[in-house]
Amino acid sequence: MMLHPHTFSCSLSLAALLLSSSLLAGERVLITPSFELSLDSRCAEGEVSCNDYTLQGLERENGRPFMLQGRSMHTTCADGVTPCRFLGYRFDQSSRSFLITEDGLLNIYHGDNLILHEQGRWEGTPAPAREHDR
Repeated sequence: MMLHPHTFSCSLSLAALLLSSSLLAGERVLITPSFELSLDSRCAEGEVSCNDYTLQGLERENGRPFMLQGRSMHTTCADGVTPCRFLGYRFDQSSRSFLITEDGLLNIYHGDNLILHEQGRWEGTPAPAREHDR
């Protein structure tokens, strides 16, 4: 089968558009020493607070996959209702809670007990610029 250059170019453009739109839809990947975590927002663009995140994870030690539903976490403004500063994400499982911060910190709790504390890195996201680097 022979593809014309125009057809091939359109196919590549469509593939690039689909890839970029899936990244813009809210998917983020966090890599830590113990986990590979993919977060995906199912909320409308522009929503400040989102109660519909999906976390697909893979435990590096045993290769066991898991999936959890969660939400974003924010401080509340002075009115006590309006979400203000973004804090991160929370995903609850029957025995564990995963808290992930914007700077890539992963905390896993069993009840009130902290059982894992790891720094990760957001894949495909440059490190935040430091003040003295500007």
